[in-house]
Amino acid sequence: MISRRTFLKAAGLIGLAACSRNAADTDPAESREPKAFTPTASPTRPPDPGPESTPLPSVTPTETKCKSGRWGNPFLPDHEVTHGDTSRPVVLMTYDDYTVEEPDFGKSNFDKILTAYNDRGCKTTFFLPGGYDAPDTIFQIASTVERIVAEGHTLGCHGVLHEPMTTYPDWLIRKNLAIWTDYMEIIIPGYEVRYFRAPFGDVDGRVRSIFAEYGMQSVLWSVESNGMVPETYSKVVGVVKPGDIVLSHSQRPYDASLAGDILDGLLAKGFSVESVDTGLAPEDYPFDPCKTG
Repeated sequence: MISRRTFLKAAGLIGLAACSRNAADTDPAESREPKAFTPTASPTRPPDPGPESTPLPSVTPTETKCKSGRWGNPFLPDHEVTHGDTSRPVVLMTYDDYTVEEPDFGKSNFDKILTAYNDRGCKTTFFLPGGYDAPDTIFQIASTVERIVAEGHTLGCHGVLHEPMTTYPDWLIRKNLAIWTDYMEIIIPGYEVRYFRAPFGDVDGRVRSIFAEYGMQSVLWSVESNGMVPETYSKVVGVVKPGDIVLSHSQRPYDASLAGDILDGLLAKGFSVESVDTGLAPEDYPFDPCKTG
């Protein structure tokens, strides 16, 4: 197995914080940054670096990607979505997280979910963090990430660590995003991540604007499955309306074990089940400046 250090070196992350600075030039905020970029247990937003300090550089693409025209698109911060296309019978199932508390990092749950969708020809969306106690545990489920993309589902960002984003200063959000996107380039080279869901739904205009620099649009939800109780099925199938986005979690037992039953129930009621790539309202997709006419 490739070591964590090898992964980090390949991603260009070892030495990221140095940035050709002298020790005397360290940001006041950065000097208090906990190891692995983890906020304090009861986080309060640390101050941005002062005018006399040099913040960590953002990693901003140098050219427009005409495939989607999303990099820095001003449309994105103002178009956070909580629903899909309400004009047609579509439901968007979404799955957050994974677990580091089980020997297989939740791979068996992912298998249940992905098999259920594959068997029924449906698509879904996964929002995955880089890690939990350490920012790189996602490499433990690299084969699952590859499978998600290979089977036509959508992969979204859920932060480097599962922590409240609004507690971070701007430079730390950008630093975390640079790390997360580098991880994805290692696991699924060339895949364009277009969406993010802030952990706990903790997002504001400032966070949305920074994610927009990386071409990502905020996706929230309108229905929660719970996933921890046998009534998970009825909490989804019994309440959804056209355009609902359902929040589920890959590590929660009933979200995984009932995935097939939930899909059968939705399909029986006449819904299509789609990912955010196809299930949003047309007006919620950004204009592509590379298209002419």
